[in-house]
Amino acid sequence: MIDGCASAAQLGHDRERDAADISVELRTIELKRELALLDYANRNQMSLTTAKKDLAKTQMEIDAQERLAHADRSHALNGSSQVAHAAAEPPGRAEPG
Repeated sequence: MIDGCASAAQLGHDRERDAADISVELRTIELKRELALLDYANRNQMSLTTAKKDLAKTQMEIDAQERLAHADRSHALNGSSQVAHAAAEPPGRAEPG
């Protein structure tokens, strides 16, 4: 019974330590991001606000590209198409000219 209590206590301690380690790592990443943003603003001789605006704009563009790529892949996997096909359109290609 003592071993069980000791194991539970050790497990609780390990979890607390892991949570503290993760918290430190997260804060380190946040600080590195802030330093990189300051460096970007300084290199490009712009205000921090302008740099943040540029970063947000770029992130929105990347997000839109990802959504479009996922939508394209989803349509390809489902066999669906975004292009409407007329019911009366004959199969095959039209003659040149």
